[in-house]
Amino acid sequence: MHKRAALFSLLLIFTSTLAISQVKNYTGAIVDLFDSPLYGVQITNERTQETIASGCKGKFSIKANRGDQLTFIKENYLYHQLQIKSGKKINLLLNFDTQLIIQKIQENAVSLHDFETPVDEALCQPLFLVDGEPYTRTLNLPSPEPEDLFKVKVLKGRVVNDMFGDYSRNGVIFIQTSCKYQQRIKFPAVMAE
Repeated sequence: MHKRAALFSLLLIFTSTLAISQVKNYTGAIVDLFDSPLYGVQITNERTQETIASGCKGKFSIKANRGDQLTFIKENYLYHQLQIKSGKKINLLLNFDTQLIIQKIQENAVSLHDFETPVDEALCQPLFLVDGEPYTRTLNLPSPEPEDLFKVKVLKGRVVNDMFGDYSRNGVIFIQTSCKYQQRIKFPAVMAE
């Protein structure tokens, strides 16, 4: 009887050690459609409920077991779920949630332009996206200084028209601010890498 108990205890210790040894530190980077790093993406291990945020260069590090589900959430981007299979490096592309962005544009159409400007004329100007957010007067952020800008892209054509419809017929100006600006203004609680 003592042999069985000892054998069971040994088996339990071995199984626990094996389970603990499978926990690995997975690292990766998250970018958008234009290969710009995404800061402040919330990454959750669904098994452990550990939640972290991506850093300045879109990089992150999270503990997980093979088979764990990770979720990636950032406002104005499509929700993404990923199951850990093999390897230790995760590189991920998050796409804009164009329906949500268009909805925000429609809700704030008057504030996109001067109040005297008819809403129809709002379609005569380019669409501005600042860190994935449609720029409106209600955005309530101080204007970034030149040193706060990380990347500016001006796009026209079918790709952006397919994404944003009539709101992009005069182009889309994507502005990505620096990590320091985002930390200072948008995500003060998120720690930098």
